[in-house]
Amino acid sequence: VAGLGAAAELRRAGYAVEVLEAEAEVGGLARSFTRGGFRLEFGPHFVRSTLAETAGVCDRCVPVSAAEAIHYAGGLRAHPFGLLARPELVASVLRARAWLLGRSEPPTSLRDALRRQLGAGFAAAIAEPLLEKWAGEEAGALAPEAVGRLDPPELAVLLHHLWVTLTGRSRQLPRHGGAAWLYPTAGIGHVASSLAARAGLTPQLGARVEHIAVAGGRVAAVVAGGREWPADLVVASLPRGQVLQTIGAAPATPALLEPRAVLFLGFAVARARASRFHWTWFPGREWTFYRVGELKNAWAEAAPRHATLLQAEVACDVGDERWADPEGLARRVWPEVAAAYGLHDRELVGVETLRAPVAHPVVRERERAAWHELQPSPLSNLYLAGRFGVNRQWLMHEAYDSGVALARRAAREHAAP
Repeated sequence: VAGLGAAAELRRAGYAVEVLEAEAEVGGLARSFTRGGFRLEFGPHFVRSTLAETAGVCDRCVPVSAAEAIHYAGGLRAHPFGLLARPELVASVLRARAWLLGRSEPPTSLRDALRRQLGAGFAAAIAEPLLEKWAGEEAGALAPEAVGRLDPPELAVLLHHLWVTLTGRSRQLPRHGGAAWLYPTAGIGHVASSLAARAGLTPQLGARVEHIAVAGGRVAAVVAGGREWPADLVVASLPRGQVLQTIGAAPATPALLEPRAVLFLGFAVARARASRFHWTWFPGREWTFYRVGELKNAWAEAAPRHATLLQAEVACDVGDERWADPEGLARRVWPEVAAAYGLHDRELVGVETLRAPVAHPVVRERERAAWHELQPSPLSNLYLAGRFGVNRQWLMHEAYDSGVALARRAAREHAAP
């Protein structure tokens, strides 16, 4: 999506633009699948109303309330108000807020950042184990930037969640733009394809980048899908490590650039609803997964009338034991899902699995300095975009906007030929 934003903006700036897409459809992780009447996705994908307007798909979207929960102390607790009933969590946050007064020194790790924001009790019980499962590293070994996706427990955040609870309509926080959240009923991939069509782009599908030809410190051409594409300017939304290796400029710490993979295990069950939440976080170390989504609670037609789909997300690394056998992993995980939602084995009517080899960027604290020392690009006419190109945990609209902003910068630096 970041690449589509950049391509649309460069086309408006006067460039002749080619979009090279490795897959059979555009969108990257923004993809949907329908199997046996059940909608599966690479995670719970909602879009901001402004992006839906840009794509021209508002008429095929429904508003959502983005109800979420955290499994804590033996049950599903609505976020954030269900956690307010736990005095140990409230006390932890209040102590952290008081301790922060008058302090401005930057945090030294993700664990430090979490404990400053949430307190040691809350962080150790919920935030740290959750992010550790997601990243595959101890919180003390991760860079503090990973805390960016967590909203701080401030009064404004609580009032915002109260508004969502009372109205059933979810919006971003005012400081993030305040736009409404929508679910595209034609599938999240429809947003990406509509963005391309509206911008007059015809992506070259199945064009996986094989080589980036360099001459005089500049990209001269891109070889993709067995064809060479001469280029005056290139925007790549591939993982930064993959781009740098392709041009022979990989850093000395390649592990820094390895993204985290995710397996999505879908369990179709013969029950109209398993919960009232769109997704639930599972920080406990007894759970293999870190999140379970139930899309039917956002869009009733995501599953047949008397059934629902629970999609468990398990972080892993490409090639490890989990990645090698997702079906076997699903068999081992099902008893955990059944226990969490009070389901019986006889209610399981089907299992579907999806693989996302590139899902989350991870920055370790020991490598953070090396990451920041890397220039945005080692070549003057190569720009890196998207959550993996710049290592940011962007949502879909943030990735699109970042691609547009990058293209404007590139157009200023390189006049259209």
